[in-house]
Amino acid sequence: MTEDSEKEPAPTDDAAPLDELAREVRERNANRENERASEREAVFEQVDVDTIDRERLWEDLLTDSADNDVDATASVGQVEQTGRAETPPSADAEAAPSVDSETPSMVEEVESPSDVTEHVVPKREYCQRCPHFSAPPDATCTHDGTDIVEVVSVGEFRVRNCPMVDD
Repeated sequence: MTEDSEKEPAPTDDAAPLDELAREVRERNANRENERASEREAVFEQVDVDTIDRERLWEDLLTDSADNDVDATASVGQVEQTGRAETPPSADAEAAPSVDSETPSMVEEVESPSDVTEHVVPKREYCQRCPHFSAPPDATCTHDGTDIVEVVSVGEFRVRNCPMVDD
């Protein structure tokens, strides 16, 4: 016997045990992935849009921000670099007390004219449990004379004339 005849031929990929099963599993997985990809693509609609005038877009954004006390004179370059327009501190911001985030159950009374009472309240403890709170996305109070003035933080609202808040 020669050395060559003692060695058995190395099995090829087609001759390997369970090769056909492995190939079927790979094909099924590939088909599943293709189906998932087409389902993901079906969720989005491709729409042609005109070219965007970047200067006009920034002007519109800064104009909208000006209504929300943001410095509308911020340059486009400043906003693009920092991601925000710098807002000068306002007198209202200095006068408004802050709520300690470590004590979210604390209700804080805010200085306001004598006939108006404002409080900063945890929204989960007051607004979201209140029968006068409208369903999202509105997030308004339907009680006559009561307003949600602003969202102070993720978990707090500033409310005006709310009868549900004990003084």
